[in-house]
Amino acid sequence: MNDETITLAIKHAIDIIRRGRAMEKMLLEAGFTIPEIDIDSDHQKIAASGPVKAKPKAPEWPKTNDNGELVDVRGLVWDERIHTSNKSCNENGTWRKRRGVDQNLIMRLEREALEQIATRGASQSDPRPTEDWLANDHEPAEPTPTTTFESIVDGIRNAAGEDEVAAWLEESRHIVISASQRMVLEQARNERLKDLSAGQAV
Repeated sequence: MNDETITLAIKHAIDIIRRGRAMEKMLLEAGFTIPEIDIDSDHQKIAASGPVKAKPKAPEWPKTNDNGELVDVRGLVWDERIHTSNKSCNENGTWRKRRGVDQNLIMRLEREALEQIATRGASQSDPRPTEDWLANDHEPAEPTPTTTFESIVDGIRNAAGEDEVAAWLEESRHIVISASQRMVLEQARNERLKDLSAGQAV
């Protein structure tokens, strides 16, 4: 093969490459997807066009327990009074807390739920021994006071937001109170909501 033949072959190859690029550009502009060619030592295989996107890792918590309830890493069932409405967990696997709800109320309700779990015994599906959580820094520094009618009225009158007011009213359903006391709670609720709407939160 002489030099002239080689030169013509190179020109011909360059012309094919240029035409191929022009054709590819036209197809792309027309909306077609051009598959990439992956060449290995044995054969050619057509790879899916475009980069393969890794699926985001699904969060580990919450999970469903044997009763079909969503629980966090401690085995606590989601509680609409104190946990966020989207039912999501923090990175450590515990429920995200609702904003504006009194922290003492959150700690008390979660503490009571943990004690109930410990009382009936951990099931095989429990993610970890509940006693670990009761013994560590998740436990309130001081004993939780018993809920009374007076403490609920005080909680409503000092609530930082509507969610906390609603949480205290829900808590009142777990104690025995008279019809007149219920009226006092409703009055305290109305007055606190009025103050909050007027921007007079304490």
